[in-house]
Amino acid sequence: METKHKEENGVIRITLTSDGTKGTEWPAKLWEKKCYLGEELERYLASDKFTPTIDVTYNIVIIRGTYFINVHNNRRIFDEGKRRELKPANMEVALLLRYHFTDKEIFEMGIWSIVAMLESTNLSDYEHHPDQMLATSDIKSGAENQSSKGSFLYEVPGWPHYEWRDATIAVNGYAFIESQGSPE
Repeated sequence: METKHKEENGVIRITLTSDGTKGTEWPAKLWEKKCYLGEELERYLASDKFTPTIDVTYNIVIIRGTYFINVHNNRRIFDEGKRRELKPANMEVALLLRYHFTDKEIFEMGIWSIVAMLESTNLSDYEHHPDQMLATSDIKSGAENQSSKGSFLYEVPGWPHYEWRDATIAVNGYAFIESQGSPE
């Protein structure tokens, strides 16, 4: 079986190419894979805010949450991405990751969730910091396992000072897009 990702220098690297899927087409496409979307995300995809691309190759870098054990907040995670010359992801990257990787494959990477560190999307009507929002694919273990019904892609607050718990941050992977000339 071909590996869809590789691990290099302590990060997970994935290359995915967009296929032109329109926002209104994503819910059905993900539903076929038993992936459920949050309501705010579905509304966003149905709006003119989402612009699909075709044949754009994304070099995605996922930093393991164990790197951020003492960080705890989104601003410092974004700052680390910037320090590594990585760009925030976009909604299309979050959708492509959720589409191309099953919960099992995510778990086999050694993480439970992929948190796409998104640039501004204004997904929701509730107040949030205007320049960041997160989307996550999420799997849970044991009694909390909701994945028996399927996978999820949903929005969570992107406030700069949103505090992650150590137990949560450690099992996540934080996805950015590699910039041209990014250091190894």
